[in-house]
Amino acid sequence: MLRYFVFICIATCILAKWGQWKEVDGMCSDTCGMCGTKVVAVRKCLSKTCQGSAERSEICGETLCLFPRRY
Repeated sequence: MLRYFVFICIATCILAKWGQWKEVDGMCSDTCGMCGTKVVAVRKCLSKTCQGSAERSEICGETLCLFPRRY
């Protein structure tokens, strides 16, 4: 069992390789109320499996929303 766990850890922890982060100009998912998110950077998994996220995002839509909100 321990040998299997060590193999899995080596396969996912050591052999996993991410590409460099690339900045992107993502669109905000919402226009107001600090409720939106937008992707600001992406990276590609260069191996069969990678752990972690392929995207970095941040909060956007800094203005206050009018009430009642119209879509």
